[in-house]
Amino acid sequence: MSLVSPLARAVIRAGKKATTTVAKEAKNVLVNHTQIGKRLREGVHTARQAIKTSFTKLSKESDDVVNKYMDKLNIHGYNISRKLSNDNQFVALYNRYAEKTGLNKLKPDGKNDEQIFQELIETAGVGPTKFAQIISSDEKIMSKIKNEALKEAIRKTRSNCSFSRTIEEAQEVLNNSFPGKNYVIMEELRAGSIGAAYKVKRPDGSTAVLKMLKKGVDKEQLDLEEKLFTRLIKELDDSPKEVAKHQGMLKSWYKDWAEELNFNTEYANNKLLAKGAQRYKVADITDISKNGTCIVMDMANGIQMNKLIKILNDYKTNPAEFAAKYADEIKDNPWLANPEKVMKDLPTTILKTFDEQFMFMKKGGKSLMHGDPHTGNFFITTDKNGKLIPEFIDTGNCVSRTSKQIKEDIKFFTNYFVGNSEGVAKYFVNQCGYNKADKAEVINKIAAEIQKDIFGKKQNITNFEDVQNTINVILEKYGLQMSTENATAMKAQMQFFTAINEAGQLTGKKLDLGTIIKDIPKASWGMIKTGTNPWSSIKEALKFAYNNQRQAVGTAYQFSINDVDDIVETANRFEKMA
Repeated sequence: MSLVSPLARAVIRAGKKATTTVAKEAKNVLVNHTQIGKRLREGVHTARQAIKTSFTKLSKESDDVVNKYMDKLNIHGYNISRKLSNDNQFVALYNRYAEKTGLNKLKPDGKNDEQIFQELIETAGVGPTKFAQIISSDEKIMSKIKNEALKEAIRKTRSNCSFSRTIEEAQEVLNNSFPGKNYVIMEELRAGSIGAAYKVKRPDGSTAVLKMLKKGVDKEQLDLEEKLFTRLIKELDDSPKEVAKHQGMLKSWYKDWAEELNFNTEYANNKLLAKGAQRYKVADITDISKNGTCIVMDMANGIQMNKLIKILNDYKTNPAEFAAKYADEIKDNPWLANPEKVMKDLPTTILKTFDEQFMFMKKGGKSLMHGDPHTGNFFITTDKNGKLIPEFIDTGNCVSRTSKQIKEDIKFFTNYFVGNSEGVAKYFVNQCGYNKADKAEVINKIAAEIQKDIFGKKQNITNFEDVQNTINVILEKYGLQMSTENATAMKAQMQFFTAINEAGQLTGKKLDLGTIIKDIPKASWGMIKTGTNPWSSIKEALKFAYNNQRQAVGTAYQFSINDVDDIVETANRFEKMA
């Protein structure tokens, strides 16, 4: 049987029929009596779906790139599939990948379209699952997906990934990881792309959370995925420069994900992030296995932020039924009995947490920020005084920043908050390490585009995620790309602001710029103690705001008029101190 024929037919059928019949194609892919043909057909279909998923992520940086990939895959799918099926090295790579992930063992029996899609995504590996999770929270992208079964499968990867072990199998892993500790698994909690969490009972009767790597997820699998998608990129980009750029992005992502395979980093970050914390808590990791593949941690207190947002939105829709409907939640979290106060306090609560993690120095001269602070990674509870406070989980990825880096970050945010396009442009050009002779000219050009596309009333600048995407597109236009470290820090910062913005939408409350302005002196003092002069980090923005008060904050840049007073007051204070 020809390997080209089934491979080509699968791609051509899927390309012609598009998303309306993808579910049917998925079933066809899973039914082939020839094993090698089955693997290849599964591979091309899965790869095609994974490529769509993976590179839709790039739409956050450039919709043009995504459209180009989609068009090329649909129009030239036959030639691409034919070339790949005749590439012995690729076929061998795919066979190893399919065997390792279990793609060659998938069966559609008894499954509906949604289940088939979810199984395909998750079985395809860590990368496809993570990209699906990213897409699932982006309504702009999700609205473009017409197949409802595929859409729902993608959504489920965010909060309902499948468990790779039975309870009995997980208990055996737990016993081997912590011999003699007598932990007992009570129930499944949540599975993700790399790990799975279970509720366990300790010998003293207290409950805790067990987190372990999913079955089969290891460095070998991530290496195979990276090699496979790296090879596929080569067929989708038109120039060596584009190939190198996008392969580099994949390399960076898989490097970050590989670090999640060992919980020793999460354990260390857990202790560092919690040390000296005042405006947030961290669920304590109390035990870690010798090989670093299992951890036991205290149960987080309160209500997970993403769930709390849904609860509060439900209150806004049906306030009369709220108390009865959420009686259990209110019993466990009495502060929820006053949802109006919760909605009012929530944005500032998260913002103050951001300020502490982002700007305040810990002992040793560095700040430490949660590297992935999306709304599923922290809970809302109360402190000893009854005030709302976030409690974080999943500390595997944290961002450490020196006083010098904090100074540059503060320079960016203060310039951003007052709409200083030139100051924002300088920050990003420096973050990209650009030092050529035409640097000043490049800054001016980027500043002009930032002014036109962001601060010129064309974009809601309180929607920080969209703003970041726009800036990435502008940088890409000039061939600039942030380093992995700086990009990770920026992503974490923007995730915080996305959470703040989401909380603010409950009451229509704007970002409380005054809170940040008031925290800058404390952050500055922390930098001074490490020998870094902080004044230049805020001088440019404060001068701009002072000279352009109403335009900078009140009119063009969509923040509250009242924030002008905070900026002017702080400017005067620093002017006297300087």
